[in-house]
Amino acid sequence: MSELLGTIVAFLMSEQGLNLLAWILGIGISAVLSSGKVRGWLKESKIEKLRKATQYIEAAVLAQRNLVAKMKEENGGKLTEEQKEELEDRVIENLKTVGKEVGVDVVKIIGPELIRPAIVFAVKKLKGSGKKTVETSGELPKDIQNMFEDK
Repeated sequence: MSELLGTIVAFLMSEQGLNLLAWILGIGISAVLSSGKVRGWLKESKIEKLRKATQYIEAAVLAQRNLVAKMKEENGGKLTEEQKEELEDRVIENLKTVGKEVGVDVVKIIGPELIRPAIVFAVKKLKGSGKKTVETSGELPKDIQNMFEDK
């Protein structure tokens, strides 16, 4: 019996044995990751990250409300394209600053090529809902609201 065990251990310690173990381990990991529960959990995790990133964007947009009002007042009630771009840049910078503080890289989660359209979407959503202040926006968790208040 001990001779058989010695042979098995010697085989497993050989290059062929280690390759076999790696292959078996790979099959096991693949089976686990392909299971419906794991895929569902990973999908839910990604959706939750996107939901949280959207909340950060909305809070950053709402935090610019005083500057938006001032710009509109100075320009006859409308924002110029340059002002809109400047505000988007400010939102992105605020997202990056807060992201470094809390460890949430919204630009990376949403994607650098989609961050500006996401900001525009948040502006339209917030305008359509009549939410003028962070305090009246019941959808945004308090921890996210507070991060952008002084930015």
